[in-house]
Amino acid sequence: SYEIVPGDTKGVLRLTTTWVIAIRDGVLKARLCARDFAKTKRTDLFAPGSTALTNRVIDFKAVKLNMDTYTVDVVAAYNTIDEPELVIVTPPPEWYAEREAAGLSLNVLWKMKKLLPCRRIAAKLWVDRVGDVLRSLDFKQCVGFRQFFHHEEKQLTCEVHMDDIHGCGPAEAIDAHLLELKELLVLKRAIRHEEGAVYQHLKRYRHVSSEGRLIRPS
Repeated sequence: SYEIVPGDTKGVLRLTTTWVIAIRDGVLKARLCARDFAKTKRTDLFAPGSTALTNRVIDFKAVKLNMDTYTVDVVAAYNTIDEPELVIVTPPPEWYAEREAAGLSLNVLWKMKKLLPCRRIAAKLWVDRVGDVLRSLDFKQCVGFRQFFHHEEKQLTCEVHMDDIHGCGPAEAIDAHLLELKELLVLKRAIRHEEGAVYQHLKRYRHVSSEGRLIRPS
């Protein structure tokens, strides 16, 4: 993700990092994130994502057409995207402590080769990447709400929100599609949800029954 460079190296951006600690799926996790604050106004950072207006569209379609749903979560999504700018980062104290213990120079920094989470441009670049993957599989992207993709022949529809995907379609089509995605992306999980399932997506629980769906807050 990075290249070690001398401490006097200059970059377009000079950033520090912070650890973001959270419990996800019952596991305590730490993610190293960039402190990339909005110092300048930019118009190239917008990334379409799920909103309060759209976050039940997939559920609604699944209920009305009696379809299964599916969720996809990508492993370290942003760390797989090339850093497009010359970004110099001050590493975390723990990294310097390891170098000091090994007798190595502390007058060094990181030149980023891949995106750090919380980079201002990261979300847009990732959604662009997912869009490229889905279009390569013959999905069409919605013009008005660009987080939605639809495959007419397979009757698959999905909504992309950063590194999470929520979709619906016929069971066999979903299973085949998830196998395709596993060949193109490194996935943490890719699950089809049928009657009786309970699953979480974007901090909401979905309870799937023969009568419909119950959506409740996390």
